[in-house]
Parts: sequence; structure tokens; C-alpha cells
Amino acid sequence: MELSRFDSVTKAEAGAELVLVDPVSKTDTGAAIILYGADSAIHKSARKEIDARNKALGRTLSLEEQADQIAEILARCTKGWRGITENGKDVPFSQAKAKEIYVAYPEIHDRVATFVFTRANFFGSASGS
Repeated sequence: MELSRFDSVTKAEAGAELVLVDPVSKTDTGAAIILYGADSAIHKSARKEIDARNKALGRTLSLEEQADQIAEILARCTKGWRGITENGKDVPFSQAKAKEIYVAYPEIHDRVATFVFTRANFFGSASGS
């Protein structure tokens, strides 16, 4: 058995595509979000930075602050996207826009969070919905 088959770090660093399907019809929307995995240096760095900020605050965060930080981590784990539009116009990728989308659209937030933390998505040609 070849150990490299279990190399989730390299695969998480490369990123993988989350294909977005319509929440009602379950059909392909033509849109996808490219994400780094939880085993990537990007994710680990974001967690470390946010943990340090929280420690410096010296208090328990509110639920809203916690939700904002989760959206920030997910945005930092976003490598790019394709096919994302708003009011009929392409939405240029930025981490700030990704965070905005994850806050505004809980369905997308939850799909992204699940994808990032599911190691199986970073092996082979897996893509989520």
C-alpha cells in the first residue's frame, strides 16, 4: 500500500472544485468554487491568526463574532470561482467578496464549510455540491 495515496496535505494545498447545484432542482448551475482543504497551510495559517486575535481579546466571543470568523476562514480557503453572477453580471473573485457571499447566503456557506472539512473531496476527481 502506497502511503502517498493518503496525502491529504498536498491535495488540500492544490485545491478542489465544489460544483454548485441548485438547492431545489438539484441541477448543475454551471458555477463552482475552488477551495483549499482544512489540511492546507492556508487554512492552518488562518486558524492560527484568528486564534491569536481571540487570545489577545481576552474574552469570549459572541455568536455573531464567531460566525464572522468562520466566514473569514472559509473566505481565506477560497482560491477562486467560476460562473458566479449577481444581477446577471459576473462577480469578480476576491476573498472579501467570498466572505460577503458566505455571510449573505447560508446555503453556500454550509456547502463550502462541509467541503473544506471533508478530506475525501481532496482525493481524485471528487467534487461536492
